[in-house]
Amino acid sequence: MRMMQYVLAAAIAAAATFGVVWYGLNNPLPDPAVQEATTPEATAPLTAPPRLVRRVDPEISFGARPDFVVRVDVPQASADNAEGPIHFLLGEVQSRAYPDRIVHYQRIVLEPTTGEAAIALRQFQIPLDPALSTMTIHGLTRTRDGEVTDLTAEIRHDVVSADTAQTASILTGAVIIVLRLPQSRPGDVLDLDYTLEERFPVPGWRPSLRLPLATMAMFDQIHLRSIWPSSSLHYALLGAVPEMTETQEHGLTTLSFGPAAFQPPEPEPFTPPWRNPQPQLVASAFESWNAVAVWGASLFQTMPDADIERIAAEIREAHTDHDEQIMAALNYVQREIDYFAITLGQGGYQPLLPSETLRYSEGDCKAKALLLLSILADLGIDSRVALVSSLEGRSLDDMPPTPQAFDHAIVTLTSGNRRYWLDPTRTEQGGGLWDLPEEEWGHALILDSQSFDLTAVSTRAHRLPYIDVEDRYSLRSASRGDNQAILHVEWRFRGAAADAVRAASVTRGEDSIGNSLAETYSARFLQSAPIGEPTIADEADDGVVVRFVMTVTLDDFSAANASKPAYLFAANAANRSIIPVDLAGRVAPLMLPYPYDVRQQVIVNLPDGAEDWAWPLLENGPTDMESAMLGSILSTSVDNDAFSISDSYTVDGLTISLTSRTRIFTAELDPALFLRTTNDLMVVDPVAYFLVGERALLQPDRGASRRLTSPTTHPDYRDPATPY
Repeated sequence: MRMMQYVLAAAIAAAATFGVVWYGLNNPLPDPAVQEATTPEATAPLTAPPRLVRRVDPEISFGARPDFVVRVDVPQASADNAEGPIHFLLGEVQSRAYPDRIVHYQRIVLEPTTGEAAIALRQFQIPLDPALSTMTIHGLTRTRDGEVTDLTAEIRHDVVSADTAQTASILTGAVIIVLRLPQSRPGDVLDLDYTLEERFPVPGWRPSLRLPLATMAMFDQIHLRSIWPSSSLHYALLGAVPEMTETQEHGLTTLSFGPAAFQPPEPEPFTPPWRNPQPQLVASAFESWNAVAVWGASLFQTMPDADIERIAAEIREAHTDHDEQIMAALNYVQREIDYFAITLGQGGYQPLLPSETLRYSEGDCKAKALLLLSILADLGIDSRVALVSSLEGRSLDDMPPTPQAFDHAIVTLTSGNRRYWLDPTRTEQGGGLWDLPEEEWGHALILDSQSFDLTAVSTRAHRLPYIDVEDRYSLRSASRGDNQAILHVEWRFRGAAADAVRAASVTRGEDSIGNSLAETYSARFLQSAPIGEPTIADEADDGVVVRFVMTVTLDDFSAANASKPAYLFAANAANRSIIPVDLAGRVAPLMLPYPYDVRQQVIVNLPDGAEDWAWPLLENGPTDMESAMLGSILSTSVDNDAFSISDSYTVDGLTISLTSRTRIFTAELDPALFLRTTNDLMVVDPVAYFLVGERALLQPDRGASRRLTSPTTHPDYRDPATPY
């Protein structure tokens, strides 16, 4: 029954939620009245809670429908169309943009088909931001055996908190409006409608709308209408959106669809989010990206502050170099200010003052961006806040100009002839300004009066692999039965990979990084034992290095009557399992784990008496049985426009070395490359590996082979190996 309620609540929320979600574009300006009453003097002990947010009680009333609403007939209920315990007959979304607000009318008509569903439908759950929105309930009717009964007077409502600040570090202030309805029974048709009126969060805001449509496909029919002033409307239909009719009358533009069935195609797995796999209507009254930039810039104004001056002075004293001062300011905000977001009301848009951010040592992306902007300004360094999208950045140029295109705020500046993008919400980053990894933002809007369009932001390839791994085995003896080796392991993380390890060190502790990686290795061998403790060192410009040593017992693949052992060694980190689905018949581009560049060197030092163990380079080569069981072991190179895979195998006396590298050059795989990719990956195994020792008398062990050749995903940096 609770699952039924959840499904229904999800459907209602999808139709009813229009508010922007800026991940941490939050924190309202402190209200002077509240501060005067509750904030202690700076010299007094702090007794107030770590955030001073006024409680806003939701405004809920009963009333008439807005005059712009056009009511449509309910489609005839039919058992043939019903799927599941609830038959969703009609979903309506009608909106009207005004100069100072936007009004959303919602209507949901459904029929319970089971007793359990009828019980579950005693409650409707509707999310609401009480600081911005009010709710008006219009009516509830029940059709039973052809007789229509008005049950509006019997509706009761409760309010419950929707916050998860303790686990998510985000305080939304949102509530759930729980509408309690009279008992229904299977076969009843319930018709509920209400309006959410949304006021604008900050000065200068203009009507904006993002309407997701995918979940509305559960209804037999949907009816959409959106009414805007013709002089200011810009809109886009993204994804598999139904064809909407555009009409003009009395200076208003109406976009409409239905009532009609809407069945968008199911998105193919791993379709990039910037390809708009989910249908949505995006509309805005902002006339240009410049208008959005000017509006946003007004929210991020620096101002004199003694604490800012002190921080800048300390940075100036410690660093005379311009770029070093930039990094010191960025590191200060990353290190000293914890992430915490308050998105209640204007807090989703208005940054907290730097003085408040410093006072509580916490803030969201907006607060951190404004603090960094202020420190840089005091250092005499010109910078701007930039808005970006963490998921849809590559497709922002498909959208109309609207702040709702973004979910994150960062800082941008130029030094020399290069533009940098600084994210103060990240864990403290090492290295210099030049070494900062660039996120694949796609596009950004720089908040400046001279910004007239989006700015392209692409990832710059790191000059060295993001992860470099060296596994060095020293075999103890050439005798069969003595299959012991000493294994020295070194993982070097650079760029974004190094930042990910630094972040994990802060949240989980340095010891856990090396220990979890060592456990991954231990699981491959018959037996293992550590020699000392793993170490982790931050070498700044050259990344973060994890090292450990262990004794290992190797699997012997030789037959019982063989004169020498057969050992298998694999480059598990340089994973080539980069395609998570079958490409046959696929139409949509495939998202790839980008940027990705992992190089691994496996070095085996053979013992005396093992001069003929390097069997891959013997004159006659491997037998067919050996190749079939253990795969290709010769040097390999596969290159195309999306990725590169290379293996290099060398022998120098008693030292055998395999260097394997996997690089991905693009964030998505174009369908034009599907056939080429399929053919290229057919000639390589998920990881490169080789066999030393016995070559004729072998005893296959599929379980051991799978264990030794399974790709490694480092627990603290998942993207390089298995991002799916």
